[in-house]
Amino acid sequence: MARRSTAPSLWLPGFDPDEPSPSALPGPLPLPAPAAITVVEAAPVLVEVAPSSVSEQISPIEPETVIARPNWRTTRQIVEAAPRIQWPRLTSEGRLYPVGAVEKFEANLAAIGAVCRLESGNRAPDPEERQALQRYTGWGGLPASFNLDTDDAGWAERARQLQDLLSAEDYESARASVNNSHYTEIHVIEAMWQAIRGFGFTGGRVLEPAAGIGHFIGAMPEDLAERSHVTAIEIDRLSGRILQALYAPGGADIRIAC
Repeated sequence: MARRSTAPSLWLPGFDPDEPSPSALPGPLPLPAPAAITVVEAAPVLVEVAPSSVSEQISPIEPETVIARPNWRTTRQIVEAAPRIQWPRLTSEGRLYPVGAVEKFEANLAAIGAVCRLESGNRAPDPEERQALQRYTGWGGLPASFNLDTDDAGWAERARQLQDLLSAEDYESARASVNNSHYTEIHVIEAMWQAIRGFGFTGGRVLEPAAGIGHFIGAMPEDLAERSHVTAIEIDRLSGRILQALYAPGGADIRIAC
């Protein structure tokens, strides 16, 4: 009988010649019997849905909304500007300003009457009315025009006449301008425009922040006025109304504001 070696085997399991034959190996262990599986059939559940609720839950498919994306490309549009009625140029020729307190007061009253007629008729001034408006000097240096208690009968009557002519708001605004309402002579304005032209200004945006009745606008050289957009602001209501009557029809942007 062959003797089995006690040395460790270098053979893989199942390939060692000294291992017993497979018949001598114990057989596989019996598997346990599978447990019984019981299948329970559930009764179907029926849900009744009212037709109205179905129509509410199912909404029709709306077409996809197409959102237009902004176009970053610029386009050039040619817009024809409406022709402007250029105002007549104001010059230093002739006698514009009245002289003396009484003549200034009468000229102011004539200008007030003219602007009231223009506003009532919603129209531009004719040459005679324009001259009347341009002779308005304001109330600087005319405090007697608002002194109802003066002993001078003539000025007391003029003060009452002015108070009756103006609304309460315009009257208070005019009385507040007594200390600072003074206008520049036309020949001085012409020299200033000549200097502005010498600085290289040939047209553009022009702002007059304390316009009065607009002598700086009226004396503006015609070629500059044709190539400029003028904005004028005046705080005094009466002066602002005269400013509007004179230059708003010519395209100037007139604003009565602080």
